[in-house]
Amino acid sequence: MGREKPLTVEKIANRYAESALISAVRLRRYWISQGLSEEEAVRRAVKQAFGMLASLGVGPEKLLEFFYELRSACDAFIKVIEGAVENDTGKVKVTDIGSSHLTANKER
Repeated sequence: MGREKPLTVEKIANRYAESALISAVRLRRYWISQGLSEEEAVRRAVKQAFGMLASLGVGPEKLLEFFYELRSACDAFIKVIEGAVENDTGKVKVTDIGSSHLTANKER
């Protein structure tokens, strides 16, 4: 086994942005479980996540690029899983996943 390459600043920023997003999803669930409305739970979760992202010092263009990439990946996962549900197989096969599923979608 070879040595792992040190993480670049961009990779560290991406991982932190991923963590902020996951934290927002979990925090939203928490606030809903505490009886807050969906709207208020999302508002609080997004506010917290943006606080995390602001500490990165990464410009909004880079963040948009990164979150578009995440959205594209999520859309691909959803499409494959929906196919498994529609086909009533209950199983997701790796062969169902093509590279076209992971192309960046920069539409808003």
